[in-house]
Amino acid sequence: MSKKQQDDKTGLRPESHKVTRRKFLSHSGAGAAGLGMLGTGLGGLLASAPARAQKKTLRFWTWLDPNDSNPRAQVQTKLVKKFEQSSGIKVKTELVDWRTLSQQLMRAVAAGEGPDVTRVYSAWLPEHVAAGNLLPLDSLMTAWSTEERDDIGPPLPAFDGKTMAMFIENRMYLMYYRADFMKEVGVDVPKSLDQAAAAAAAIRSPRRSGLIWPASTRSSDTFSYASPMIWSLGGNIVNADKSAAFNGDGGVAFYSWLRDLVKIHKAMPASLIGSDEEVLQQAVNSGTCGMAFMGTNRVKSTRAKLAVDDPSVLQTTHAPSADGSPPPVPVAGWCYGITPNSENREEAFALIDALTNTEAQTMNAIEAGEMPVRKSALRDPWFKSAEAAEMRGWIEYVAANGKDDLSQKLIKSRELNRLINVATQETILKDRPVKQALDDAASQWNAIKA
Repeated sequence: MSKKQQDDKTGLRPESHKVTRRKFLSHSGAGAAGLGMLGTGLGGLLASAPARAQKKTLRFWTWLDPNDSNPRAQVQTKLVKKFEQSSGIKVKTELVDWRTLSQQLMRAVAAGEGPDVTRVYSAWLPEHVAAGNLLPLDSLMTAWSTEERDDIGPPLPAFDGKTMAMFIENRMYLMYYRADFMKEVGVDVPKSLDQAAAAAAAIRSPRRSGLIWPASTRSSDTFSYASPMIWSLGGNIVNADKSAAFNGDGGVAFYSWLRDLVKIHKAMPASLIGSDEEVLQQAVNSGTCGMAFMGTNRVKSTRAKLAVDDPSVLQTTHAPSADGSPPPVPVAGWCYGITPNSENREEAFALIDALTNTEAQTMNAIEAGEMPVRKSALRDPWFKSAEAAEMRGWIEYVAANGKDDLSQKLIKSRELNRLINVATQETILKDRPVKQALDDAASQWNAIKA
């Protein structure tokens, strides 16, 4: 590793900050109307070296394939091409499976081979900041006006006062359900955990699972899908000191509910408990799964590949809770960051800006179905249309129910997820008592928590 790369290692610690959507929503009405469609603020940055910019090539890590019909992939491709045309900078898109991106990024940066710009999930940021895999963006944001900086809805990911990444999208976790399956068996949309279990059991058939829960050890943070339900039961994933809380009464109650879905209600084959999110989405797409928990970011892309003539049969509602009332939801989302291996940092930040400015955020919302992070995007007339009603509902929901989630700010969040998912699998596949399995996982987590 060169001295320059060593100097870029930050070793910063996650900064404690309240991340809710109330401030975001407060600007979606009158506040948003007062904001103009903000520019990138980087014209001068690139204009300062037009000759150099013409010769630059940026390596860009993403899991969205330009050749895929996925709406999110198509928007990304359009934005990258527009950036190349306007800046003269070539972008080399390198595909990395999102399930292994974090591990590959760790190895690539250590070897001095990290990309200029990379996607990175918000729950992975602490481990990459601690390892020095991402550069602070503040010195590159000096071209932004105060208005532009304040235009970001949720606070940008900050560590020791330094901005380490740019949000691409907001998301909340929902329960997906097939309205046509529920109509077939005469059940209403479930709101409580008891209702959800009964509905999943009712729509189960030889051709489909009533519900699939992804407890793969390869997944990144499926425990976050459980957070709203555990919170509604009075529990938590971790305590304020990062020690395990998932083995408390609320966690035990939820994972007992999950076990009973398989063992008592027969709503899910036991063999499916090791599924990851991609297997889950494929099952929803094919109609072999009637209910599932996924983020708002997947709604439009899932409907686009649904194996039915009428994709509106796939609907969403809030996660079920103990009493049926809307539970709190955690804050999460994909981000862009710059690695210390980049030798084209100004150009790299210009790419990030082009992928997340107001125009990009508006396009991403309308065409890809992802909630925007720029409040100025909400000025677009589309957000007042009938087509935008679903997304407006999401924005309103997270404004009222968004909750700061410490488990999303752990250096070892992927290990936490693995431990919880191993325990979940053991309760179903090995008939281990839920409390015992969670206690063992908690003991292992408390020995390494960070």
